[in-house]
Amino acid sequence: EAGEEEAADARLAQAVETAARATDKKQAAEALLAVRRSYPGTTASQEALYRAGVLSFEAGDYPNARKALKELLFENPLFREAKDAKHKLALSALKVGDHREAYQLLTSLAEDAEGPERDSYLQDAARAAEGAGLSGEALEMAVRTAGEAQTPEAQAGAVARVEGLVEGRPG
Repeated sequence: EAGEEEAADARLAQAVETAARATDKKQAAEALLAVRRSYPGTTASQEALYRAGVLSFEAGDYPNARKALKELLFENPLFREAKDAKHKLALSALKVGDHREAYQLLTSLAEDAEGPERDSYLQDAARAAEGAGLSGEALEMAVRTAGEAQTPEAQAGAVARVEGLVEGRPG
């Protein structure tokens, strides 16, 4: 098993070099996914899956980003970059119209975050809730954001969002 880990690590290093030289992020992701297929169950495989998911996300290939990141988080929810993987998975879900999944992931991320990071997650979660037809949740989050706003400008923007939701205007 140790020999397989070493071989997987070496193959990952090669794939990372190949990906860095690639001009097409989809091709770069494919080079990393080859490591995943060749060495499943290794830490290098998980790293390759994460990197392929990130590259797919950056390339705007949200379906493949979702596939890779979901697989990673299912296999290892404690992966060292699990928070980033979950965030990119949520944003990918939002981009492809799976608002309910995005809402669930973003509210989960917001529970463990603070400050501006939490605010960002909650804003995205409110958009996802609205897109999923969860108007009650969207309104609740908008009211909470308005109540927690730190500046008059932020509060005015949040209040306008609440008004828009109440009046049925898209946010």
